[in-house]
Amino acid sequence: MFYRPGITTNTVRFGLYSDSPAPNNANLNLYTLNADWKSPIGMLTSITNYTKFNAFNVQDVDELPQFLLTPDVSQTSWQYSEETARPFFAGRISRRDFGSFLHELAHDVDTITLLNGIAPGILTTQHVFSGQKTEALFGQV
Repeated sequence: MFYRPGITTNTVRFGLYSDSPAPNNANLNLYTLNADWKSPIGMLTSITNYTKFNAFNVQDVDELPQFLLTPDVSQTSWQYSEETARPFFAGRISRRDFGSFLHELAHDVDTITLLNGIAPGILTTQHVFSGQKTEALFGQV
């Protein structure tokens, strides 16, 4: 798949070929807060998390030396989760008696593809948004 005629000698060498300008910028921000509270029903633990991800990259998907098919992808996602539980500790035994969990996720992707080798000056666009929400209650007797 990565063979380039005229570049390879008697020994076959494999490498990644790309003619795209190759910006690849990604940022990941992750924040977590763990907190314990003494309450009338015992110790309560809260684990809160927020994650945000942004990325932009240009990809050479045709693997040819000509600038033919090159999409740029911009994506953003975030997720939030919260877990609250009443932990129980007895020596080396640890468990959670009851608790709740909430997780939300949103992912947004924009893609613009240039069709230089097929139809110069023409581009295609695609926008995909997805979301997910999960909730749970749990307990142990």
